[in-house]
Amino acid sequence: MKLDTNDRKIVEMLQKDATLSYGVIAERLGLTEGEVEGRISRLSDTRTKILIVDDELDTLLPLKRALEIEDFNVIEAQDGIEALERVRSENPDLILLDLMLPKLNGFEVCQRLKQDEATSSIPIMYVFSSPTSASTSLSY
Repeated sequence: MKLDTNDRKIVEMLQKDATLSYGVIAERLGLTEGEVEGRISRLSDTRTKILIVDDELDTLLPLKRALEIEDFNVIEAQDGIEALERVRSENPDLILLDLMLPKLNGFEVCQRLKQDEATSSIPIMYVFSSPTSASTSLSY
C-alpha cells in the first residue's frame, strides 16, 4: 500500500502518541474525522488491495468473491469515473479493469492512471468478459 503525505503524518502522530483521538488528528491535519477514521482503518489492513472495475455484476461479483476467499481486500467500482475516484481514495495494489464501461471506458481510465505520477506504477489487468465466462489479460 502506498502512503500519501496525510497517511505518513497520521502514522507519525500515532507513533508519538497512540491515544490521540480522530478529532485531534483531524484538526491538526485539516481533515474530517471520518476521513481520518477511514485512513486509519485502511492503514491497519495489510492485505493486498485489489480494485475491480466492471459494470456487469455477473462478472464483478464472482470475481470479488473468489478474491475475498483468498483473503484479498477487494474494492469495486462500476464505471470509469468511479474507478478514478476509488483509485485516489483507496490506493489499490492492483486494478482489474473492464474495457467497456459507462461514463469513461477502460482504455481512457488506464491512460489517465498511467499519465499520473501518483498512480502510474499501479499494475492494471484488463478484464474481458463474455456472457458465459470471464477471463483476464495482463496490460500494464
